[in-house]
Amino acid sequence: MKFITNINSKLKDTRLFRYLLIFCSIFLIAIREPALLIYPRLWGEEGSIFYQFALHHSLYNIFTTAHVGYLTLFNSIVSALQAKVFSIDSAPTVSTYMGFLVQLIPVYIVTFTSCSFWNTALKKIFCALIIIVTTAPEQWLNTTNSHFIFGLITFLIMVTPANT
Repeated sequence: MKFITNINSKLKDTRLFRYLLIFCSIFLIAIREPALLIYPRLWGEEGSIFYQFALHHSLYNIFTTAHVGYLTLFNSIVSALQAKVFSIDSAPTVSTYMGFLVQLIPVYIVTFTSCSFWNTALKKIFCALIIIVTTAPEQWLNTTNSHFIFGLITFLIMVTPANT
């Protein structure tokens, strides 16, 4: 316990610390499955439903069609970008890196806000590690399962005091 108290007293929640925490988090997300970043893929419904539909339909149809029983705005945005802006070869890269960005948002919230759960530098490190390590493999770097991460993002925003 003294060891943790000693570390906590030496770590300061400075701008440099926050940037380093984000950089380390990016590194940890990347090394968990580096092959996904080197060889991106369309995972599950990303390719078989959303991207296929976006290739053959208008933007209006992309954003107003419920594919899995409900509208999925994020998947619609990503599939519209894939089909209408980028080449077919780039489609897996777009979805993989958009999934990467979504996974980084909870870490960003913890890093750059203050809440009683993460009001010290050491608590921010632990929270970032929990967010990164406990994310299930099927949610890793894809847009299909990003709604689970969006739930976490919503929770983090709701517990964060308005004045931070």
